[in-house]
Amino acid sequence: MMVSHHLNSPFFAQSNQLTLHIEEVVWLDKDMQRIRIDLANNTADRLPEGVILDEVIWDGDSWHLTFAVERRAENHSHSVFGTKYYNEIGDEFFLNGWSSGVNAYESEVFLLLFKLDNFPYNVVYLTPDYSRVVSYSIHLDVAPIP
Repeated sequence: MMVSHHLNSPFFAQSNQLTLHIEEVVWLDKDMQRIRIDLANNTADRLPEGVILDEVIWDGDSWHLTFAVERRAENHSHSVFGTKYYNEIGDEFFLNGWSSGVNAYESEVFLLLFKLDNFPYNVVYLTPDYSRVVSYSIHLDVAPIP
């Protein structure tokens, strides 16, 4: 359930100071494994950091959702949600795919678009791939290994 990484190298054995840089850690908090979106009112209880529900459109058969998503890197888009989604009673559905586009007003944001095919319900529960992304830089004073 939990992945651990252990690094060991004699290269650092005589070091007095080390700085550890972790550029991107993707977290999925337990309370974010499913998020509720009220499609009829275009509102979400909560979303992953850097994600905004931009638009929800009903075409008479399916819902079309658009999210504005903060880019992690230039000219880069990424997955935000898993392929499973649910109605209020817990019936499981699957996304056929998603697409992304450029936001003409902000280069730091891309648009994520997908359709909930033949989904007549007003509420959907999506499964986020992450809840937040963090970076760390830690400076350590260490005693050399004799």
